[in-house]
Amino acid sequence: MIAGGAPRAQAAPALGGQVVPHLPLPIRLFDSRTSTILPNSRKFQDGDAVSIAVSALYDVSASEFALAVFCNLTITETEGQGFLRVVPADYSDTPPVAEHSNINWWQGGITMANSFVSPVGSEHSIVVSCHGGRTHVVIDGFAYVPSPIT
Repeated sequence: MIAGGAPRAQAAPALGGQVVPHLPLPIRLFDSRTSTILPNSRKFQDGDAVSIAVSALYDVSASEFALAVFCNLTITETEGQGFLRVVPADYSDTPPVAEHSNINWWQGGITMANSFVSPVGSEHSIVVSCHGGRTHVVIDGFAYVPSPIT
């Protein structure tokens, strides 16, 4: 108790280790302009959701898993207006609906980037979903938070 009878705030438990940079920085994790995930390397469009492996940022072994990744999300050659959302991958195919956006565009012809931190889900992956217009997507990873598997 703190003087005056107020309870002392408890520190939140540590969820992982320190932030570990990928060296050399950064590493390209995804580029829709060259990927075969979407047919004919087409742009993301409304309703698309693509699972992207992020394990190239860290050593996938029996002793390590990433809790979160630090990445840059770039959009280019936008059409219309829309936004992208990044969430951890989920085996159930019914992840909770996130109420955020990671990057927004308001017209065609825009190229811009935004950094994000995302928890890592099943299969060492994140999911990028498109809402609204169309755009090419590039994801570069530069660091992760490790979580030793016990």
